[in-house]
Amino acid sequence: MRDSARNLSKHAPPARRQWWKERLRLIAKAVSASVAAWLLARHAAGHEMPYFAPLAALLGVYPTVIWSLRESLAYAGGFAIAIVVSLGVSALIGPGVVGIALVIALALLAAESRWLAGQGAQIPFMTLFALLLGGEHILGYMGPRLIDVAIGLATGLAVNVLIFPPLNLRHAEYRLQELQEELAGALSELADQAEDQKAQPASWRRRETLVLRALDHARRSCAQGDDGLRLNPRARLHGLRSGQSWQGSRRLIVLEQIVVHVRSIASTLCSLDSGATKIDDSLRKDYADLLRSLASRIRQPPGATSDDSPSSPPQSTQQRLETPFTTAGAGAPGLWDPGAELMRLSGLILTALSPSDQRPPNRSSSAA
Repeated sequence: MRDSARNLSKHAPPARRQWWKERLRLIAKAVSASVAAWLLARHAAGHEMPYFAPLAALLGVYPTVIWSLRESLAYAGGFAIAIVVSLGVSALIGPGVVGIALVIALALLAAESRWLAGQGAQIPFMTLFALLLGGEHILGYMGPRLIDVAIGLATGLAVNVLIFPPLNLRHAEYRLQELQEELAGALSELADQAEDQKAQPASWRRRETLVLRALDHARRSCAQGDDGLRLNPRARLHGLRSGQSWQGSRRLIVLEQIVVHVRSIASTLCSLDSGATKIDDSLRKDYADLLRSLASRIRQPPGATSDDSPSSPPQSTQQRLETPFTTAGAGAPGLWDPGAELMRLSGLILTALSPSDQRPPNRSSSAA
């Protein structure tokens, strides 16, 4: 666990600092967009209290450009639906008890649209707002508000796109490094358990929790990083494209595979230490050394030069240890032959770390 704390202290604080840096930048842009939208709606459009303008501007300032565009379009669509529903109910029934019940029912049905996503929740409020305050003159009441919404959405999108549009790549890189460190620490801990022949289920559960938490953070950060490249002028300026110049998602796939194999190694070692099956003590020590070599490989940063030749320490150790299990008559992998199963799993990790899955040096660090 001390190894884990050391690794997290190395990578998690930069990730948190980068997250706060991005959030504070986003907050500053949201404030600027809201104030600008208010001033534009009040002085350019001549509306005395354009309260919808700063509210709509906030929807144009999300962590990614494409996210901002989706939310803005969803809000505009929901606002238009609210006006149409309130107009129909007002013309047919009016703003009475029956009208209120009908407008709420229709608004809630419209809010279920997946296209509107999270913005569907504002439709019931907007329809009631239009019906009760607009009365028989809904268009005259809601028309200026619709202009305020358009000004706010346009202002928020313009601020988010033109003023340092977010890429979110550096934070994803930090989270991937954190996951690499956690995986390396997990392999080192498993190596100690294999060598000491002492099962530590509680210790492994704590370690597994840290690995899965780091994996969840990496997944969310990489998804936001990929999203941040779409329709982003900074991405085009730096020539960044997901899966090509930025390899975060591909790195994540490799690390996800390694997580599965590491958990399987832990399960197999626990079955050994429980006394259900056994392997030679010499194999335990050699396998512990192999796991430590794999941990060192996993810790290597993207673009680092590694020796993947058959004579490299992990490759040569893997080949030497798995030879007895690949001869004719060897048992099938699994609990019947735990040694063969362990060799199969470490071989899968080596395959995931092979040159075909390595990543080129990343240009995103200077741009993000």
